[in-house]
Amino acid sequence: MPDDIIKEAPAEAPSAETPSAEPLESYSFTFEKDEVRRLMRTLNRRAYVFWAVMLECIVSGPMLLFIGEKNKLLIAFAVSFCIAAGTVTLLRMFRLRSVNKKNVEMIPRNVYRYRFYEDRVEAVIEREGKVVSTAGELYENIKLLIETDSYILFCFPSGYFTARKSELAENAKLYGLIASDPKKRRKLREVGKSSIPSVILFAFTLFALPAAIVAIDLLMKFGQIFFEPLLVYVPFAVLSVPLLAVLVAGIVMTVKREPGWVKNIFAPAVVIPLLFLYCLYIHIAIVI
Repeated sequence: MPDDIIKEAPAEAPSAETPSAEPLESYSFTFEKDEVRRLMRTLNRRAYVFWAVMLECIVSGPMLLFIGEKNKLLIAFAVSFCIAAGTVTLLRMFRLRSVNKKNVEMIPRNVYRYRFYEDRVEAVIEREGKVVSTAGELYENIKLLIETDSYILFCFPSGYFTARKSELAENAKLYGLIASDPKKRRKLREVGKSSIPSVILFAFTLFALPAAIVAIDLLMKFGQIFFEPLLVYVPFAVLSVPLLAVLVAGIVMTVKREPGWVKNIFAPAVVIPLLFLYCLYIHIAIVI
């Protein structure tokens, strides 16, 4: 997943070998802050969800692995690993957030001019009437074409350049490139701001397993006599949270076609197997 929509390169003088033929198509784009934010959410949605689930595994995995473990050295190693892995994950999330913020401030100040020739595309970035960056690439060297509902991003080794589909010609070269090499195409559905219910369900899903482990541990220590018959049912009750998230997300995405609920499918896919294993452990430890 790209960190930047556009990665600026040093301005280059035109090459003497560059043909002087007129371009087949020429476009000029400017972007507003709101549409840049929306596009950044679309591009980085999967990264944020992946890292959130990674944090869940980092926290809950060792908790499951060392249930009842008495070896202090092993526990200390697990805790140290969790802290290190969690710190790296959080730093990557904050770095991406910082890059996104920079893009939201920088991109609306620029004018992006693209010229499409028979065998190549050239991009020029202008700011306040001055050229700040240029790039050019043969079509065969374009490594990725990202298509959303409203935009096409064509990806050079030096950066990602965005074109608004509503301003492209009906038979634009970009559409031809997508059709000629489908392997380079990545289709993303645009997302708006996540709804509050989807965020709440996502958070509850991530906290379900740690909550079950802590609840069982507290009941075992302080209420074993009174609650032991119910202990086996606690993790199964908590299991209903991610199952509910999947059910609601499936209905909303089917009926309303809101892609912002995808995270409520991905997160339970990781949490449910871990919770199920924990349910089996509690059942074996208490009932058998």
